[in-house]
Amino acid sequence: MLDYYGQNQNNEPYGSVNSYRRYRDASPKIVHKHTDSALKNISKEAWNELAVIVENESLTKAELELQLRGWAAKQGRDILKYCEMKIEKKLQEKRQLSGAIEEMLKQLTLLYEQLEEIKVDDK
Repeated sequence: MLDYYGQNQNNEPYGSVNSYRRYRDASPKIVHKHTDSALKNISKEAWNELAVIVENESLTKAELELQLRGWAAKQGRDILKYCEMKIEKKLQEKRQLSGAIEEMLKQLTLLYEQLEEIKVDDK
């Protein structure tokens, strides 16, 4: 069986079908290509803890954010700062998207009203 990092635990060939299936079925759904320098020194155990948090589907968004911040704080000040920056970036993107959606809805409402006026004028 493969562990979280794809290391073979049952002496199966790495590319075997069984090896791949076990890894696919057992692996966490998060991907951590740590290209950011802040994440390079995170231990295997810490990544596994993070995977458990992220994959817990029973958490609300607020609980997930709280647990992510707790995990980051446990990793140290630099990781906490990095994670808070990433969370804020996601929140900002969400606000921008919400604003764009609201603007589109206003425009669609105006367009609908104009189309209704055209229908009335055509009768």
